[in-house]
Amino acid sequence: METTANGCFGGKFDGEYRDKIRGKIDYSFKLPREFKACIDPDRLCIACRIFGMLSGKKVFTGKVSFQDAICEKPVLHEVINTVDLMGPKPHHGAFYLDGNRIAGRKFYFHHPRGVRKKRDHTAYNQRITPLDKASEFTFTASFANLEDDEWRALLYAIALEPDMRHKIGYAKPSGLGSVRIGIEHIRLIDYARRYTQPNRGVNEMRGSELTRYTSDQIQFFTENTASPALSALRRIWRWDPKDTTLYRYPDEQWFRNNPDVPIHNTP
Repeated sequence: METTANGCFGGKFDGEYRDKIRGKIDYSFKLPREFKACIDPDRLCIACRIFGMLSGKKVFTGKVSFQDAICEKPVLHEVINTVDLMGPKPHHGAFYLDGNRIAGRKFYFHHPRGVRKKRDHTAYNQRITPLDKASEFTFTASFANLEDDEWRALLYAIALEPDMRHKIGYAKPSGLGSVRIGIEHIRLIDYARRYTQPNRGVNEMRGSELTRYTSDQIQFFTENTASPALSALRRIWRWDPKDTTLYRYPDEQWFRNNPDVPIHNTP
């Protein structure tokens, strides 16, 4: 949501990283003002208006809530050793900075070729049994009092575009976490008309009607080709089953041997 709607770098990121061994490093002053975490309930970015904000004693309750996603018919993948899963490396400033500013948000590419794995179990990877393709989850999202721009942004963040997929969860460098989220049913309630209309102000949509409605609502985003953030997200989250690109990420030894190499110069 922060990316699609150009919101703040809120949540857990405040510009400071804390490492038990190497101590704290502060990048907060390198974050542009317009992307600093929201702290005033009366001046919130669209993401914080939707999902809420907490800053000290200042609180803004979000307008959206999600139930747990339930997988009723899981399809298990074989047991694998993931690739090394490293935590943030903020002291490797060449990765985190672009000149004198924060380089941006971190996303992972999809791996249509399949899951990447290691032969051995090491101190940096995990031995897991992931869910395989064809596993399906269902969940419900509830919302109230969304403004028009908030509703459109939420719909787009969930539905994305036909050739895009979300990337969620753990072990993304191994290729895990690529999912398609589809909206099956929308139920809108206009409480101002609840006692004046035959349908009690309720509008329910499924199937082709829902598809048309969603397409119209997110048109602002799908037709926006001027946004660098959206263009980058489309490129990274594009799902092409025929893509044969093999993605790799630096390991612990690489960071030790290349402390000053920027991300665009990785092999």
